[in-house]
Amino acid sequence: VEAVRTVDDGESFRLTPLGFHLSKLPMDAKVGKLLIVGCILGTLDNALTIAAALSCARSCFLPSFQGLDRSSVEARDSLIESGFGGKDWPGGTVKGDLIAVISVYRAWSTRQRSERGKFASDHALDNTALRDMETLRRQFGDLLAESGLIPERRVTAQDDGRGSEEGSSCSNSLAVDDALLTSCSLVAGLYPNIATLVRP
Repeated sequence: VEAVRTVDDGESFRLTPLGFHLSKLPMDAKVGKLLIVGCILGTLDNALTIAAALSCARSCFLPSFQGLDRSSVEARDSLIESGFGGKDWPGGTVKGDLIAVISVYRAWSTRQRSERGKFASDHALDNTALRDMETLRRQFGDLLAESGLIPERRVTAQDDGRGSEEGSSCSNSLAVDDALLTSCSLVAGLYPNIATLVRP
């Protein structure tokens, strides 16, 4: 999808509608496109999580070579398998690294702030990276509101980083539990930077 289009005379350029909206967002174009597609498809909450993960300096998953406790890695794998997009998820089963990020972020963000560090440790997650993602989610949401793409967000004192903003049930997040539509949103938002593994 192009952000700039050549006008009929062949010498001048004009922003496409996507390019116009991207120009209002002071962020990487790939991240901005993902958020715009999330707004359109009603998967904004999930798109905010993925945008934050892509913009974060470190992964929320602790690397296995750090000598992690086997039980914490198994707890993380179980969390991903039974969480968002997992085998029994009512919104469809989807596998992928970014879907796993949504799953663990949701589980982490629903904990009380005082319990999040222990939860992260027990599930082989990086608590600092998850906190950074929470901050980035909030910043991206504010930028979307300032650009007019979503209604103004009023964050409550109990903000848990996932949908506790007043008015979070707006049309931009109606499909927040639909893992299949979220997957479509990711493909559309990140295209052409996508790949799939086809096993023989």
